[in-house]
Amino acid sequence: MIAEGTHDAVILAFALRNVTVRGKATPVMDITANVKGEGPVRGSMFLNDDDADPVKGYKSSRDRSFDTLRRIGWDGQPDGQFNGLVGKPVSVEVIHKASNGRTFANVKSFRAPVKSSVDPAAAAALFGASVKPFE
Repeated sequence: MIAEGTHDAVILAFALRNVTVRGKATPVMDITANVKGEGPVRGSMFLNDDDADPVKGYKSSRDRSFDTLRRIGWDGQPDGQFNGLVGKPVSVEVIHKASNGRTFANVKSFRAPVKSSVDPAAAAALFGASVKPFE
């Protein structure tokens, strides 16, 4: 089982389905990602549009999920195909959940992968040529 924590991964697939929440059909997007050296893990994003609270400044789960999807590679087009997601590198936060006496690894959150913000020339000028940015 994939250990809890943050892992580098690549998006393998996604699927849309409906679940019943408080007696109402709610769209959910399931995303499967392959954690490097570990295997596949799945996470879900709710796409409900009526759970916003403008008074408290809360976006709907759909808006929060779409923001995340754009950050990890979706082109933002409302074509239902979520172009650009499959094959994108992501950072996933894996948690363990128990269900029916078994424990499963699930994705708690998807994030754009962390990239080095260090300018190699500036680092070499400050610390010498032996210092290299994180890959």
